[in-house]
Amino acid sequence: MLWESKIKILLWAGGIALPLFVVQIIFFATMQTDYSHVHDSVSQLGATTSNHYQLMNLFGFVGTGVLVTFGGLGSFIAANELQINTLFSFLIIIFGLMFAGIAIPLDVNFSLHAFFAHNVLIPLYLVIILLLPSVWRWGSSMYQNVLFYFLVVILFFVQLEVIAEPVGVMQRVKILLVFLIFSNIFYSLINWLNKHSKQINLDK
Repeated sequence: MLWESKIKILLWAGGIALPLFVVQIIFFATMQTDYSHVHDSVSQLGATTSNHYQLMNLFGFVGTGVLVTFGGLGSFIAANELQINTLFSFLIIIFGLMFAGIAIPLDVNFSLHAFFAHNVLIPLYLVIILLLPSVWRWGSSMYQNVLFYFLVVILFFVQLEVIAEPVGVMQRVKILLVFLIFSNIFYSLINWLNKHSKQINLDK
């Protein structure tokens, strides 16, 4: 169906946010001779003292945030079609918009940058709380269900900051976990839509 294709395009857009963001971090970091993935934060790539900081902010933060927002919009439409609670999709959209807000360079307006950077994970935590009791009923594969809960547990321990150093490494681990959780949600919805579509065809 045409509407399903459009929903899946939005969900896939959210799903590719992680690999694109990782590639951009690596690419723009190579432009900085004194930049360290181990000790420096990702935000420093968007500071005005960095080479090509405008591109990092535009494509790295804003672009990634927009992709996640698209994924959240696709999640809303999919959840509505599948008749499940849509609240989590609004939280994903909020996350995407807040992630885009990190594009404000930290050395231009530190307070505003810090607001987005420090609070961007709050929508994710709320999404996890909403989905923990129900995601296993989405009809996804056992692998996707186990992966979702596994990623949540790992993120929990990372957030406890048992290992606080080096800062750069821990921040990248956290980013990886966050986007893997969102990607898992998007792909689970795609699978559910596929099963839903097959069931409709069988009922005809």
